[in-house]
Amino acid sequence: MRFTPQQERERELRSVLDKHQFEFWYQPIFRLQNGRLEGFESLLRRRHADGSVDSFRDLLMAAEASGLSISLGARPWTPSAPVAGLVS
Repeated sequence: MRFTPQQERERELRSVLDKHQFEFWYQPIFRLQNGRLEGFESLLRRRHADGSVDSFRDLLMAAEASGLSISLGARPWTPSAPVAGLVS
């Protein structure tokens, strides 16, 4: 059976969602007035088998196109996988 690229992307995304194979990346938030670290923003990312990482835009577009954005938003996310690191 052959899948369209859209169907393949949806199938892949459903599998990753079911298996909790997303990574959390933590981005620092600095106050511009004094340069102090205010906190961190957590970013949900997906790493492919080849090592490439989906940008949030790509991930969101795929989730919205397949109807999975509601599943992503409704799920209680906890970092069960190792933290991938800081993004600057």
